[in-house]
Amino acid sequence: MSAAILLLALLPQTALFTQPTSGWSPTRVVTSTAISAKGPALTLTAAGAGESPWTNVAHKKTNGPIAAGDVVSFRAWMRSPNKAKIGIMFELASPPNTKYIASVVIPPPDWKEYRFAGKVGAAHPTGEAQLALFMGYGAGTVELADIRLENLGSVDLSKIPQTIDYYGASPNSPGWRKAALARIEKIRKGDLTVKVIGRNGKPVRGASVTLEQTRHAFKFGTAAPAARLVGTSPDDRIFQQKIRQLFNTVTFENDLKWSALENQNYLQVDQAIDWMKKAGIEVRGHNLVWGAERWLPAGLWAKSDAEVKALVERRVKETARRFAGKLYLWDVVNEAVTETQLWDRIGWQYFSDVFKWAREADPNVLLAYNDYNITEENEVGPGHKNRAKERLDLLVKNNAPFDVIGIQSHVAVPMTPMQRVLEILDEMAAYGKPLEITEYDLAVVDDEANGQHLADFLTACFSHPKVEAFIMWGFWQGAHWRADQGGAMFRMDWTARPAAKVWEDLTKKQWWTRAKGTTDARGSLKVRGFKGRYQVMVNGKAAGETVLSGSNATITVQSEN
Repeated sequence: MSAAILLLALLPQTALFTQPTSGWSPTRVVTSTAISAKGPALTLTAAGAGESPWTNVAHKKTNGPIAAGDVVSFRAWMRSPNKAKIGIMFELASPPNTKYIASVVIPPPDWKEYRFAGKVGAAHPTGEAQLALFMGYGAGTVELADIRLENLGSVDLSKIPQTIDYYGASPNSPGWRKAALARIEKIRKGDLTVKVIGRNGKPVRGASVTLEQTRHAFKFGTAAPAARLVGTSPDDRIFQQKIRQLFNTVTFENDLKWSALENQNYLQVDQAIDWMKKAGIEVRGHNLVWGAERWLPAGLWAKSDAEVKALVERRVKETARRFAGKLYLWDVVNEAVTETQLWDRIGWQYFSDVFKWAREADPNVLLAYNDYNITEENEVGPGHKNRAKERLDLLVKNNAPFDVIGIQSHVAVPMTPMQRVLEILDEMAAYGKPLEITEYDLAVVDDEANGQHLADFLTACFSHPKVEAFIMWGFWQGAHWRADQGGAMFRMDWTARPAAKVWEDLTKKQWWTRAKGTTDARGSLKVRGFKGRYQVMVNGKAAGETVLSGSNATITVQSEN
């Protein structure tokens, strides 16, 4: 192991923290009282919960460079007389604030040492990354002493001792699982009866029947770039094979976003849609309007308000009309809790109007509102979710024709316990709309925790009666927005992490029906199977296809014997 390089040593009397212009409680104090052998203590006090955990934050930028692949280590002694929650984040110091260490703890009243570490995915010169201490979770005080942030260089992260509590001192009791599995058996399955008749029209007893599910009714999907779906490189070919093998739904990750006003080149998108249609894959549209200046076409913001309104309407109507019949759903508006610049400028009535314009342009496509930090309550608190509900309330009030609520689920530590996830899904389901998990990923955890969370979260969501889709936001390290943070299921060389094995085991084995049997005296065989499409074989020969969509279905086939 190479010698550690001290990136910063935080001693309060040296005033190393930069105080934001707002958001701090007036009772916040920084002391320099000696605490036994641990040195001076830093005391952070928050008066109450902020809109987000980073509403109250102390941060300090690094004083040394970091190379791609280096491991950064944080350690400190902490205590909290009232068991307050604190977030320890080592992150990029500017948007998107990529996090390499992300841990939330509740220190006890007595001193306890904490150690966290993370691998940095990209090189950062001095001052480009920072240590941030989040105190916006609620009222309370946390004291920290002997705080050190070190660059350990290129070492094995798994060998670094850490004090990890993935659920942030919240109990993640397994008690939810039994009820979830019972719901899956009840709501995701139905009774499929095959009746076999002979050439004489009479029931055939003892016919050998095989049922093979060929497609799941539930949407198991991923985000993907169009270029990978039509590319010809060796990695593209593997990418396409994995899509066919593991998913029945794809969201275009960036290709349909509003990147230009005129002369959109949809050639690659059209080719990718054709490829997916042949592969039997459904396509989600993402997204029609994202209301921040940085996500709008270059030059749009410089136009007059009237021009902006007209161009938004044109974008929605022309794009929805162009792809009519090719997509099953549009994310009409994305992230209106935080990306509000467009609506603040042209008026919030247009937030509802864009749904009406999309419905006018394509009466058959499903329309969704999509937002994040809804199930991530343990990480960021309930504020974002509650504001998302305010946006939905506005759509309801204005009779906007939205059909689906999209829940992104970009998960980070501390993760929300599964029982609470199910309660949040109930809360969102109260709008009476189907729910889709639209952008799932999990980063900044080890392989085992990554796989276990996917197993739990996917099971919980699949068990909820209002959830109709679960979309991964990418699956391969070579095409993943959180690749540097370990967000992908497959490594760059296509070796599978535990999460990939979990996905295939659940979606293609445990939740997939393959059944064999013989008909009874009435020429019937009844099987309980997962809802979806089936191929029926009788006495070794293809006899037809059927769809099990409700609680039961019957297909009558003729035997050649």
